[in-house]
Amino acid sequence: MEIHNSSAVSIDGTQYNFNYSSQPPIGIDNTPPRVELRKVVSPPRGSKKQKSTVWLGAVGDIDYIFDSVTVVHHPGMTRSAGSGAAPPDADYAFSFREGSRRTRALNPALVLDHLCRREVSFTLGLGPKGHFSSGGGSVQVILHYHASDGRQGYLPIHEPSPDAAKLSRILDSDVQYDGAIVTPAGLLRGVDEREHGEVATWDPICFESKFFRAGDGIDDLPSLALTPERARLNRLIEDLDSLDPLAQSLKAEERLGFDIFAGLVGGEYEKVLLDNYRTSGTGRSLTKTLQSLSIRHMLNPNGTLADFVSGATRTSPSDEWYLAGSDEAVTALVCHPVGKWVQAVVAIAERSLYGMSALRLVRERIGETELAIVDEFAWGRLDGWDADEWVEYLRWRGHQIEGNG
Repeated sequence: MEIHNSSAVSIDGTQYNFNYSSQPPIGIDNTPPRVELRKVVSPPRGSKKQKSTVWLGAVGDIDYIFDSVTVVHHPGMTRSAGSGAAPPDADYAFSFREGSRRTRALNPALVLDHLCRREVSFTLGLGPKGHFSSGGGSVQVILHYHASDGRQGYLPIHEPSPDAAKLSRILDSDVQYDGAIVTPAGLLRGVDEREHGEVATWDPICFESKFFRAGDGIDDLPSLALTPERARLNRLIEDLDSLDPLAQSLKAEERLGFDIFAGLVGGEYEKVLLDNYRTSGTGRSLTKTLQSLSIRHMLNPNGTLADFVSGATRTSPSDEWYLAGSDEAVTALVCHPVGKWVQAVVAIAERSLYGMSALRLVRERIGETELAIVDEFAWGRLDGWDADEWVEYLRWRGHQIEGNG
């Protein structure tokens, strides 16, 4: 028999509505204890007045008590001198100010009793208060809990990342991503403070291109290495019976697939990336493949990236436009000059304004054969906007240049 309950509580003039259902336990539940975000309607976002409805549930043999909530406002990038947002409506549970981070008690607390395992739902209203000098900001909500066995943790209130949910299904294991843990069922679960490295963690590899400026030195070149968490994730992926689901993510041009294959060590994974591009051949796929190969080059330098760039520059004009955004490739090739890297950087520079300043930085490390390639490019740039820089380069090479100072 299922029991339906509801209650409404007013605190300081603010009304909190709770709806829940419960079912008597059947048999013994041996599932490891965890608390889950079962569903959220209209998850917190933006900086305006809003209202969310949240369903919480739990499994296992312990009780969970949600005792507090943290509301964080992240200001936007757009600045405004206007009068700001209106004060919160009285129906909302909590208000927030620009850039604020406040933790407030949940009164009454929400209890998930392991004897009945009732699912609890509640509405959470949020409203801005005071003057806001930025636009486009966002609100983040985190529930805090403690349990009958002494554990403590938190549960973010937002929708699961589709990529993290897919990876969790592929691994058939919980995956931690961006401070939240996603289950293979596609649900967010609580993050217990006792968990230290026990859950597979997916942090997309961050490799930012370097904008090379005059005066930069060799010591300014960036570096990249896999974290211990990423190395552990790699081992889990390498133990899979099939990489087809991740290869399908590449085919769909999803961030997940390109990031995973960027971080896996081994030529067989590089081949999957290259085969996928040869099959798709789209400009979008070219950009993502370049980024992935650039990361692979930073982690394990070889001639593949340079060869890929040289080949891609001979493709259709539309693809050449996408190649112009290959700043990561230039950075990786200059950091680790392997293979026909000078030819590759020159090929990119012919289609973009990026790359040649990087070659000037490392010109002392370039062989005479490769310098001749740079010379040819430099002579063709003497009528360009950056002619003075190339005059300086050619004079460094020993060429006599009339005019230009």
